Amino acid sequence: MPRLILSLSLAGGLATGFAAHAEGTFVELYGSSILPDAVQFCDPGCSDYDTDRRTGYGVGVYSSRLLAGFDVGLDVMVTDGTYSPPYENDVIASTSVMAVIRRNFALTPKLEVFVGLGLGAIAVENSSSGVFDTQSGAGGQIEGGVRFSLSDSMGIFASYKQQRLFSNVVYDGPLLADDAQADYHAEGLNLGVLFRF
Repeated sequence: MPRLILSLSLAGGLATGFAAHAEGTFVELYGSSILPDAVQFCDPGCSDYDTDRRTGYGVGVYSSRLLAGFDVGLDVMVTDGTYSPPYENDVIASTSVMAVIRRNFALTPKLEVFVGLGLGAIAVENSSSGVFDTQSGAGGQIEGGVRFSLSDSMGIFASYKQQRLFSNVVYDGPLLADDAQADYHAEGLNLGVLFRF
């Protein structure tokens, strides 16, 4: 948990500094509902473990002035939840840091849709019987959404986001046997507010 708080504090500091010095910058704050899915563990045989619906939150800072029609920025998202019965006491959580580029399409002066790609890192935390193990790897995300301007300085948005590790992470204990592997992918819905500077 301290690592998650530190990640969000760092992202918040970057966002504040960026917003203070870059015209055409906006900051997003959002909550996430991560849809139920399955994680595959290979130890050495492979088995799928279902996850329950998870929750998350995140912050992003973007510039709309670097490329016409595009937003370029940084997104940090944290998720937390559990596995489905009979493993409902086991935790699965993640922290992602992504460099993101989005393409915007204006529908009206106040309404626009966007699609985006992100590249970065995802740290995945799993627990079993109270024993926690965190591993990280390179990953990416795709997203699409819609946003509506409430004023020149504030708006709201909704989006769909899918994240995935590019390769399995390798656990070396204490949670699993040496060289045990697990994949990670998540998809969810985000609702948030944005502030323009």
